[in-house]
Amino acid sequence: KFCGETKVPDVLVSSKYRMLITYKTSFHNAGHKGFKAHYEAICGGDVYQEKGILHSPNYPEDYWPNKECTWRITVPDNHQVALKFQSFEIENHDNCVYDYLEIRDGHESTSPLLGRFCGYKNPEDIRSSGNKMTVKFVSDRSVQKAGFAADFIKELDECKGDHGCEHECTNTLGGYKCECRIGYELHSDGKKCE
Repeated sequence: KFCGETKVPDVLVSSKYRMLITYKTSFHNAGHKGFKAHYEAICGGDVYQEKGILHSPNYPEDYWPNKECTWRITVPDNHQVALKFQSFEIENHDNCVYDYLEIRDGHESTSPLLGRFCGYKNPEDIRSSGNKMTVKFVSDRSVQKAGFAADFIKELDECKGDHGCEHECTNTLGGYKCECRIGYELHSDGKKCE
């Protein structure tokens, strides 16, 4: 809460994606200049959570130009980070050089690249090999689109444990499924091959 002719307040940062600003005056304030402020979406940062939502700045409205947002996600040890897209619309280009979403398997700029995406099709579910993932969104100064929204969760590789699959186990988000080698069919029990 601010009043009077004090020094300009420090930068204010909301804890989530909304902020309410109320300016109250009375007719006794005649002659005072009021205030002037600018706002912008701050995005990215270190995220230590078991699940959450990521989205481009200003989503679901068009993202802003000249933004670079980097989220470094960490989930508990012995888990993986899984990313599932709800919506995706980023300026399209064959090599995704203008606006893009880049996902890395770890927190370093040299960590293995899991994908670089742009266009209008939701990327497939993405999973890190360990408990860290980096998600980086970049927009240039021209064309803006609606951006992206994605859920992330901590994921466990159920195929590493006692899964009971006769032939092959395929890890899925939140579970697993059994598959059979060529020439076999999966039994109705979902585990045996015949």
